[in-house]
Amino acid sequence: GEEFSCMRTSLLPGMLAALQRNQARGQRHLRLFEVGTVFAKKPPGTDPTAGDPRDVHLPEEREHLAVVMVGGRSQGAWYGAQDRLDFTDLKGALDAIVESYLPVALPACRAVDHPTLQPGCSSLVEVEGVVLGYAGALAAPLLKIFGVTGPVWVAELEVARLRALPPRVRQHQPLPRFPGTRRDVALVAPQDLPCTQLQAFIAAHAGGNLGRAVVERVALFDVYRGAPLQQDQVSLAFSIEYRRADRTLTDAEVGEAFASLLQQLPQRFAVQVRQQGDGG
Repeated sequence: GEEFSCMRTSLLPGMLAALQRNQARGQRHLRLFEVGTVFAKKPPGTDPTAGDPRDVHLPEEREHLAVVMVGGRSQGAWYGAQDRLDFTDLKGALDAIVESYLPVALPACRAVDHPTLQPGCSSLVEVEGVVLGYAGALAAPLLKIFGVTGPVWVAELEVARLRALPPRVRQHQPLPRFPGTRRDVALVAPQDLPCTQLQAFIAAHAGGNLGRAVVERVALFDVYRGAPLQQDQVSLAFSIEYRRADRTLTDAEVGEAFASLLQQLPQRFAVQVRQQGDGG
């Protein structure tokens, strides 16, 4: 048919057509994915003598993975009727996809303008500086063009770049013999500051003079927007878990390292320490 007369450069149009058909038949809660081939012009400088010289006139084939999510987080169940999918659900799906390739780190999302995505909810997906694709909310004009009801959360990744990531070496360790301790800190930050930057800085500096090895885990556990914060601010709360493998850390040691971190954070980033304490 005429609609299949051109080679596709993205998986999303086909995915959105499938979404439109499902919504037209009353399906409101959908999570779809596809792995398939897309086509692009060969990059400038392609050597026409490499292989079959006729290939220089053919498009380059690339394998992509696309995700489309819409509707309720609990698939419309009564206990979560008001709980809608958002960017965190899409990011969780991307984390699971990338993690299956055992990379050195989980993906980070860096805010950037993208013609497919809604301004202010548009990002590139990266692992250690390698751009895998993009993710965010589908732009409003495209919702209208494809006849779908939003918000629609989409992502498209290049599979070859996923496969090329340096693999992580898995190492098994014995269960810890000594107890750990936890400290929590809430930071008021600009809304456009990626929390992954803060998390990486905390992981690298929370150990103070004790060294990075004592920082067992840093996790984001709360995000708050609203009064008394300004409209362009967000509160991000992190937990920091400390533990040594050879002995029990003292409260004084952890307190000194934690206090040093609290001094460094406002010096490195435009943040304010909103709350701090022992996480129990």
